Amino acid sequence: MNERVLTPIIESGDFASQVCLVQKWTEESGPPVVVEGLRGSSRALFLSKLIKIQKRPVVIFTADQNRGEILLDDLKYFFRHEKIKCQPCFFPAWELLPYELLSPLNEISGERLDILNRLRTGDPLILVVPLEAGLQTVMPRSVLEKLILPVNIKMSLEREFLEACLSDNGFTRSPLVENRGEFSVRGDIVDFFQPGGVNPVRIEFFGDEVESIREFDVLSQVSIDQLEAVNILPVRELCLSEIEKKHGVEAIKNFAEKNGCDRLALKELLEKTQHLGVFSGMEYLAPFFYSTRESLFDYLHPDSLVVLDERDQLQAKSEQFQNLIDTEYHSVRENGDVAASPEELYLAMDEFNDYVSKFKGCVVLNTLKTSDEEADRTLGLEVKPIPSLAGKFDTFSEQALKWQEDENRVVVVAPTKGQVRRIHELLHDWGLEIDVDLGRISEGFQLIAFNACLIAQD
Repeated sequence: MNERVLTPIIESGDFASQVCLVQKWTEESGPPVVVEGLRGSSRALFLSKLIKIQKRPVVIFTADQNRGEILLDDLKYFFRHEKIKCQPCFFPAWELLPYELLSPLNEISGERLDILNRLRTGDPLILVVPLEAGLQTVMPRSVLEKLILPVNIKMSLEREFLEACLSDNGFTRSPLVENRGEFSVRGDIVDFFQPGGVNPVRIEFFGDEVESIREFDVLSQVSIDQLEAVNILPVRELCLSEIEKKHGVEAIKNFAEKNGCDRLALKELLEKTQHLGVFSGMEYLAPFFYSTRESLFDYLHPDSLVVLDERDQLQAKSEQFQNLIDTEYHSVRENGDVAASPEELYLAMDEFNDYVSKFKGCVVLNTLKTSDEEADRTLGLEVKPIPSLAGKFDTFSEQALKWQEDENRVVVVAPTKGQVRRIHELLHDWGLEIDVDLGRISEGFQLIAFNACLIAQD
């Protein structure tokens, strides 16, 4: 990786001054700041420069999961060049239909709960959130706090109590820990693999005292790093105490009585709740067990900067999602099943917008230029998308010559060292002196006013 390759682009004085102007607007009260004309990976370049000077937690809402993941990868590339130490995080949606009789994957729930816990403890995150995840209600803060078990070296802790906590928090007992969400017990050693963790953790006891906490390699089972402490988070997003379970059963019975639910389905649901404790799709019953309704917004720091990526797309997506929620809810109710109302499980878009309006300096990113150039708190940029050069090197070389004649700075971004070497060879054959950087961006772009071109090589 050549850290100097992008320096003339990312440190362009004119471009930086535009970012500073937006930063100034975000510190003032007023309507949302609108940045128009950003295309391809230029959104991530602009955001990375803004985030670097913000010194605030940032949450970016995208229309869907795919767009969010693309933006996340682009941000990681530009964060490296901006030398931003913290890495952007992703808060995923469940990837299930509303009211579907399935539970989210442990890995997804683990990521979500890990993010919520980091927000709860004040970690200043840079967060990318698909709209569906932003509209969905989450585990209340007070419930999450009760379910977290902090473990420190030398603390007094009964091994049997740790086993019970792991089981209650949704971990599955296994002879050998190989997958996320599993735990095992061998004598005075307890292993577990948190869904949001990179490596599993091994706690070794000496009597009722924690003697050591170590990460270990899941394949070799050999210890890697010594830890001073670990917070054990729940695996599932609905982990019920006996009191919550009793409260939920009564709430379900009351709902069934008022709404004429199918008796056989109700009996089966109550038996699963009282005796199994864990069953597929139970997360959609959360409002019956929790007395408070909270969303991601209840975890965000009040000084967070909120960014809306393509506001029109967000609005259109919310309407599609609301129609899907209503359709699935009516289908469930027509079958006589117990179901929490859409209002208990999801925010309406009006409610979402009300939450957003409470944060100072919201930024809206739009690809198209729709505002008057003289509009307050609006910045228009001239950005042209550049298709990938894969398989089109002759066309690219001709265009590159034109860019250089116009005094544009041109950089090709390639994902592997082999591709970097190959592109250097091709450029040399054509007599082109163009920088090639190791990394990955989703789509190339030309900053027309700043004489800069970034080319994506897939």
